[in-house]
Amino acid sequence: MTTFTEWLDETTENASASDIAERTGFHQATVYRWRNGTIPPCEALFAITRQYDGDVIAGMMAAGYMLEEDFERSIEGGLKRTPTERLWAEILRRSGY
Repeated sequence: MTTFTEWLDETTENASASDIAERTGFHQATVYRWRNGTIPPCEALFAITRQYDGDVIAGMMAAGYMLEEDFERSIEGGLKRTPTERLWAEILRRSGY
């Protein structure tokens, strides 16, 4: 399992704490704390993923806010409840048809 620090470094491509702070609006000292094991609030995860085009689900799992089983259950249950026609319509929309 990926730690939050590993996810942060991978997502930001090892950006400096000052770069992350500037791009996300959080204080540089706060970013240092994240790198040293403090788990950030969810709004920080969202800011990081928006600024660095990251995977918010992976970040939520790395931070311990969500388990992989929760994600799998959510996706599986959501797909089972979605009508086939709606799934096909979304596939066609995304493929440009």
